[in-house]
Amino acid sequence: MNNSKKKNMQIISFSLFVSMFLIIVTSCDTSSETKSPNEYKPQVSLETDTLIGESADVNIVEHPVDPITQIKNEYDLIMDQLEKGKFVSKVYYYECPNFPEEGTITFYSDSVGIRMIENEAVQGSHGGETATYYLKNGQLFFVYQVQSYWSFAQGSDQENPSTVDHVSEYRFYLYENELIKCLVKNYSAKDNEDLDEKGKATNNVNVECKAYDDLNDKLSILMNQYGGEEHLNCIWLQ
Repeated sequence: MNNSKKKNMQIISFSLFVSMFLIIVTSCDTSSETKSPNEYKPQVSLETDTLIGESADVNIVEHPVDPITQIKNEYDLIMDQLEKGKFVSKVYYYECPNFPEEGTITFYSDSVGIRMIENEAVQGSHGGETATYYLKNGQLFFVYQVQSYWSFAQGSDQENPSTVDHVSEYRFYLYENELIKCLVKNYSAKDNEDLDEKGKATNNVNVECKAYDDLNDKLSILMNQYGGEEHLNCIWLQ
């Protein structure tokens, strides 16, 4: 074999070697990109915290704190601040001769604003009412109202008559300025009975809130007295 043929054979052999090498490398690269199910590890997206590679139907739902729980927590905070003497109070007096009714309005404030308003009213000689309004950022979130009156017990001795106290407690829960829950508790106690124990033994009853949608109107009337004269005329007739 002459030199020219030898040279051609060497070139062909080298070309075959390079071709085989490329085929092997390509085959290895392809197999390395293919993973078995057991080897697959999903990645986590920082935006949605959803695993890439899982079903798109997977939803992450955040559960906010229950509104009633929020209201109770805010109520506890106000009562704690009240007990510690953190509020500044301002008292106003009013009188409604034609009802008849007379009462006091007490505002409790902190550096943020008014946090609680208490309206104590005496209605004639047989009854009265106390309504307490709780606020956060100027918005009403809870009202606790107690109405009470007394009457003579049926069949009691006319010379030494016994009496019966009647109490109605109302609890109004508001969330985003809407009534979401209304509770009523009614109980009575004779002279020889403990009124507080009767109240503790009586359960609250859920009632429709439609009849009590004027709470913000009453609050507005009370708020209008703030900063005015200390002694007022009948506030309900303004």
